[in-house]
Formats: sequence, C-alpha cells, structure tokens
Amino acid sequence: MAETDFDIVVIGADAAALPVLQRSAMAGLTVASFLPQEAHPAELLSQSLRSLNSRLARQSSFNGQFIRLKPTPQLLRRMFSQAVCGTYSELHQQLSQLGAFVFQGLPKFAPKERSGHHVLRWRQQTITSKHVILATGLQYLPLQPCSATERFWRQVQPHGFRNVQMRFMHEVFELPELPARSVIVGGHEFGAHMATLLQCLGVSTTLLAEQSGNSVAFEMAECVGVRIQPGVGTEVLNASHNAVFDLRRVQGLSRDLDLDAIGITPDESGQLWCGDGFETWCPRVFGAGSLVGFTTESATAPDEVASRILARIHRLPLRPHLLRRYKGLDQLAGQIPKAV
Repeated sequence: MAETDFDIVVIGADAAALPVLQRSAMAGLTVASFLPQEAHPAELLSQSLRSLNSRLARQSSFNGQFIRLKPTPQLLRRMFSQAVCGTYSELHQQLSQLGAFVFQGLPKFAPKERSGHHVLRWRQQTITSKHVILATGLQYLPLQPCSATERFWRQVQPHGFRNVQMRFMHEVFELPELPARSVIVGGHEFGAHMATLLQCLGVSTTLLAEQSGNSVAFEMAECVGVRIQPGVGTEVLNASHNAVFDLRRVQGLSRDLDLDAIGITPDESGQLWCGDGFETWCPRVFGAGSLVGFTTESATAPDEVASRILARIHRLPLRPHLLRRYKGLDQLAGQIPKAV
C-alpha cells in the first residue's frame, strides 16, 4: 500500500483521536493523522494549560505560595506556546510509536471518491483513505447576537453585560500589559485552566462557570485563589475589572475542511450530527469527540467512542507480523465487535 493510501485517516487532535488511532494500528490497519497547526482544539489547549499550571505549582516557594512574576503578555504568550508545543511533541511521539503517518496541517476534502476511497488534498499531495474520522474539536468564543443565540443574548443584556466589552481569550496576548483584574465567563475546563494561569501570574481572576462540578481544573483554580461564581450571573462585574473574556459560545473547528464537497453540512455551531457508530451523513466519514453536536450514540468517553467507531468500520484481517509484535493482540481484536 502506498504511503498516500490508508485504511483510516484521523483529522484533528481532540481527545478521541488517539484511542481510535491506537486501536486501529493494533488491529493491523494503516493509519494517518493530520494535526492542526493553527486552529487548536480546546481539549488540547486545556491539556497544555494543565501541564503548565502543574509546573508552576511545583515551583512554589517554601511558604506554599505560588511564584508571583512580573509578567507581560509577551511572556504569557511564550509560556503558552511552549506548553502547546510540548503537548504536540508528546502526541507526535505517541503516534510515531504506533506507526502512524503524521501530517502537519489539516487537509481539504475533494468532491469525488477514488476507487471507493475518500480523497483529501493536503498541500500538493493527494491522500486517499477508505475511512475518515473527524476529530478537530471545538473552540470557545464570545457569545454574539445571531439566530441561535439572540434569545439568550437579550436575556443577559439587562443584567450587566450591556456596557461590558467582551474580549476573545486570545486578546490577552495582545494587551499592552496584563490587567490587574479579569473575569472569565464560561469555557468549562479550558476557562478554569486559563483562570488558574492568570491568577498564578498575579492577575486577580474571577471565573463565572455554569457548572464547577468535581473537576480537577476547578479545584486547582480554587487552590490558587480564583473566585468561582456558579452560573453566568454578572453581579461581580464592575468597573474594577479591566478585562472580561467571554467563552460561552461553542464553535466546532470544521470550517476549513471543505465538508460541503462530500455532502456534510455542519450546524450553526460548526458541529456534526452523527448516527449509529458516530457515522455522518456521508458514508465512511465519522465524527469523534467534541466536534459531534448530536448523535444517536450514548457513549462519551474517548475509549468508548473509539470502540463504537471501529465496530462500525469494516476492518481488514489482522496481519501476522502485527500478531507477533503485539502480545495478546488477538484477544484485543476479539473485544471489538465486527461492523454492522
């Protein structure tokens, strides 16, 4: 099989991507992974922030207080970029150990199939694959008045947001200096990790979280002094907050894949609607992770999602050299149901 022709291609770096690649490679399939260079999923950014915050915690002084730096937005950008690069480096190493081909940058779908394979355009190359799994994830953006959110926007306007300038989270890197105070609205675990980082760097931060739950991210935020306000109430917003970062709108990272070429139309949030086995309306194209906005499946954990997808895929027979390489692979393959 040529290097540009694969059994399974996974596009993106969301949480469900790695389990699918692991199980596919161990089942004897040739796999490839396309990793984003710019539009990073919130799941991967959360993982990077978690690693960065853990390192800051280990560097605490003898009295148990976090180091208070004299940070600048440029320093914050460098720290954040290094953390993201570290996460990608670890992921790239894991994929290489699996024998997966790794491409930097996302491809685009071509409108016509070739011998029953989907055709992807990547730079000047043509990549073909029998099955494609979309795991590009999502990002958090400011809530904007549009057809899907206009009602909610009108509800929050009278409660204090009318005169508040909502910023994108990435704008913190572009400020002349870090604000003395900030508020992060929403964002789930990503918002909690970002609040922790800002608090560690001396920015008094309040997190307006819809649900704090028992997440480690929220526990860490509380430990470093982040004030967590349940819900999206605005009574804590006042003139003393120099910056308010809005992360309430979810946007799937599917826009640049040219999904229209294969008959897939994401919803208003850029997310996918999937049926049984997380298969989209286009045969042999699957959604995985947070990019899936609606599905008939109940599985949510990455390993469960990978199992359901592989149960839907018609797998090739196991290859003898892989049976020798992976101890107990035959038992593993027996645990994955055959395609329906």
